[in-house]
Amino acid sequence: MLKSPSDIIPIILIGTAILLVLALFIVSFLFTYQKKQMLYLREKEQLRVNYEKAISESQLEVQEETLKYVGRELHDNIGQILSLIKMNLHDPANPDRVTVAKDLIGGAIQDVRSLSKNLNNDWADDIGLPQLIMLELEKIQRGGLIQTELFYDGFPCPLDSKKKLIVFRVFQESLNNILKHARATEITVQLHEKEPAESFYLEIADNGVGFDLQNAQLGSGLTNIRKRMEAIQGQVAVKSRVGSGTRTEIELSYHSATASAN
Repeated sequence: MLKSPSDIIPIILIGTAILLVLALFIVSFLFTYQKKQMLYLREKEQLRVNYEKAISESQLEVQEETLKYVGRELHDNIGQILSLIKMNLHDPANPDRVTVAKDLIGGAIQDVRSLSKNLNNDWADDIGLPQLIMLELEKIQRGGLIQTELFYDGFPCPLDSKKKLIVFRVFQESLNNILKHARATEITVQLHEKEPAESFYLEIADNGVGFDLQNAQLGSGLTNIRKRMEAIQGQVAVKSRVGSGTRTEIELSYHSATASAN
C-alpha cells in the first residue's frame, strides 16, 4: 500500500534533519581535529626552536668559558713558568739552572698544547660527559680553595653530542652558582645510571651556606638551568636549606622525544 504524501513528508524531514546533524557532527569533528593538529604542530615547532636555542646558547657559553679559562691559564700558569725560565737563564753558565729552564720549557710546551686543544670548537665532541665533568672538577681543585669529589660508576653515558653539550653547560652553571654564592669548601658530584639503563642521574652538592627556597627569588643561573633541562625534556630539582648547603639533582633519558624535534 502506497503511503500518502502527508506520510512521506515527515519521514523526509526527519531524514534530512538526521543528515544535517550528522553533517554538523562531522564538520565539528574535523574542525576540532584540525585545531588540535595545528596546536600539536605549533607546540612541536616551539619545542624544536627552544631545543636549538638551548644548543646555540650552550655552545657560545662553553666557548666563552673556555676562553676565560685559557686566559687565566696564560696569565697565571704559563706566564709564571716563563718568568721562572727567564730567571734561570740569567745565569746560563750554571748547568743546573739551564737544566731547570729546559724542564720548565718542556712543561710550558705541554700546557700550551693542552690549551690549544681547548680552543678547538669541537673539543667537547670527542670527550664523554663523565670526562668533561672530571676536567671541570680538576680545574676547581687546582685553585686550592675547594675540595672536589666525584662518585662515578663507570657507565658509558651514551648521550648525543647536542644533549651532552646542554647537560655540560648546566653542570658548569651549577658550579658557577656554587663558586659565586655558596662560600663552600667542598663540592661532591655523583653520576650514575638508572635502571633499566635508559637514563642517568647527576647530582651536584656543596657544603656552603645554602638558601631558603621558599623566600628565594630564582636568579638567572637557576632559571637558565631549568629552561635548558626543559628544552631536552630532562628533570631538575634544586634542594637547599640555610646553613645546610645546596643540592642540584638532574635526571635525563637517553632517548627523550626531543630528538624527534631536531
